[in-house]
Amino acid sequence: MDEVNAHIQPQSSVCSDSNGEDNSRNDVLPSTDLDVRLCLLGNLRTNSNLCSVGETFGVPIVSSEDGNEYAQDDSCTTIFVLENFEGNATSLGPPALQQLALKKEKLPNNTRPLFNLAMTGVVVCFTGFRNKDELNIIKSN
Repeated sequence: MDEVNAHIQPQSSVCSDSNGEDNSRNDVLPSTDLDVRLCLLGNLRTNSNLCSVGETFGVPIVSSEDGNEYAQDDSCTTIFVLENFEGNATSLGPPALQQLALKKEKLPNNTRPLFNLAMTGVVVCFTGFRNKDELNIIKSN
């Protein structure tokens, strides 16, 4: 290889630290916030174990087939607990709810769905993108 005449293609990269300073997307709700409720959706409504786990957070628990009656209610923050994520609602997966309760942590106030805590503290880097526009599409999703 001719190291003197080698041409290196410019590449883009971005890193995301789950413990980063951007708290706007992952705040913790105050434990005394009475304007928060959990909504168990679909088949999770009949899961008594999950209901018991939800009770450990000390917030009201409601259930619904699809959550539509709570989605537009601005009187309080509704955290939807669902098996399959759709849309951008504040939602948790059953594993996340169970893991938060096990760790005795407070409910998060995420703007994005959180299925579980498996990647907590993980730094993710995307490298090798030649076109920064492609990377921005991935980063924004």
